[in-house]
Amino acid sequence: SHCTGEALMLALQERASGDIVGVVELSDQPMDGKLPGDIRIRLPWRRPTRTAYIANLGVTAQWRQCGLGRALLGTAEEVAAGWGLDAVCLHTSRLKEELLAFYASQSYEQLPQFDAPDWVDAFYGREPLRYFRRDIGIEQPVGDA
Repeated sequence: SHCTGEALMLALQERASGDIVGVVELSDQPMDGKLPGDIRIRLPWRRPTRTAYIANLGVTAQWRQCGLGRALLGTAEEVAAGWGLDAVCLHTSRLKEELLAFYASQSYEQLPQFDAPDWVDAFYGREPLRYFRRDIGIEQPVGDA
């Protein structure tokens, strides 16, 4: 069963050394284009759609290009589906083409309408970010023709 406000971190550990080689954070957040720590004005008559939010997906340099990022992302999506959520959202830098391409290759849709104005990025001291969304609802089986 799903409880609003759930959060967890998944980690990959190398057996031989015991080192953590990859991580991803997953939490239940409003689907509003904001980062989890951003200021939100909650209006009592409005209930935002909930989404699984992925943050801090990372793999150490020596383990990149081995499919671990995709594996962490896929596992986080499975957990989110288990929470009963229909979508996964995340932010990544608008300045890093390789990240934009990675999420696009994993069927994430860019939502530029949620891009923060420059002054907001300056206020928070962060680089320009792009909000992404991927539906993870249950797929209907395709019948035989």
